[in-house]
Amino acid sequence: MRVLQVIPSITNYFTFLDELTGACMDAGVEMGLAASPVHFRGVSCYDSKPRCEYFPVALPQGMNPQAHFHAAAALRRLVDTWRPDLIHVHIGAAIFAVSLARRKGWPKVMATHHGLLGPSMPGLRGRLGSTAEAWTFSRVDQAYLLNRSDLEWMRSSGRRVDHVRVYTSMGIGCRTDIFDPRLRVAPDTARLRASLGLKDGQTVFIFVGRQVWFKGFDLVAKAFMRFHREYPDSRLLLLGEPYTVHPTGLTPAEQSEFDQFPGVIRTGWVNNVQVYLALADVNLFPSEREGMPVNLMESLSMGVPVITRNTRGCNEVVTDGQTGILLPERSVDGLLDAMQRLHSDRKALEEMRLRAIDQRAAMDRGIWIREQLQAYRDMIGTV
Repeated sequence: MRVLQVIPSITNYFTFLDELTGACMDAGVEMGLAASPVHFRGVSCYDSKPRCEYFPVALPQGMNPQAHFHAAAALRRLVDTWRPDLIHVHIGAAIFAVSLARRKGWPKVMATHHGLLGPSMPGLRGRLGSTAEAWTFSRVDQAYLLNRSDLEWMRSSGRRVDHVRVYTSMGIGCRTDIFDPRLRVAPDTARLRASLGLKDGQTVFIFVGRQVWFKGFDLVAKAFMRFHREYPDSRLLLLGEPYTVHPTGLTPAEQSEFDQFPGVIRTGWVNNVQVYLALADVNLFPSEREGMPVNLMESLSMGVPVITRNTRGCNEVVTDGQTGILLPERSVDGLLDAMQRLHSDRKALEEMRLRAIDQRAAMDRGIWIREQLQAYRDMIGTV
């Protein structure tokens, strides 16, 4: 069996597909990867190479028509020469490029959507994106969604769903072997805490991901600045960087204030998120739209409760009042209130932490890997 994986960026590969690739190769599946060699802005933490044969293809991140046609031509040449038995493409932009490239005589195509545009992006741009996205469903043999909300939206919109499935796993899961709550008491964690100037008893928040408005970055920045003025001993660990495709949501004046604000510890992109989660009390992630957020699974797997939005994907990972707090609306005041509640009620915070650890086995990425490998076999007709 020969499977070609297609994903927009090499950063996406290391985030989502590296472990799957290794497991498939161990099972005798020959794997290939087509992805842009350009990392997200600021990402310099991945110095290893993909485990499989790698084909650099300039796949666009957005909906640039010319870039998509160039990517489609490159994908056609690759498929003609490498001749996979199955193509598995991830994320909307890459799915669109593969849909453009596909022609008669191609192998079967499986697509994994990491969150649909239709139910999550308002306005004209959202409608155009949703129309293009709907067309891609007609161009693949099997589509997978990460959450049931997207499937329900497709049904309510009258779309064809007979070739659409939702993973029985919790999305693609997370590395529970790495995101281990025992790291919180490890000697290396104590040394890192000291090197960052963190002290026992401080409330430490963390934000992980691209610093864009739809991840709630602007809410986090504004809420923390207000929180810190009342509790100057508090800290915010900021993992990630801005992303040129989307704005942060802050005005230039707000961005300037936040860039100079005390109490914020900026790490940039890192490939050892777990060591920073081990320092945190609460993960702040008021995202507008997700598929099934790996960031939140990693956090809960380590026993770090989450404040997030009651939105698709987020509300399938976090249980309100049990493993975190689900915010009903996009609001700085609402986020600040939740931060203050968990800061003042340490008993409730500890109970959330313990419940999260109790549920961590369901988040293990190995569940998704086994399901995905079987899906490959089913698509190609092998055992």
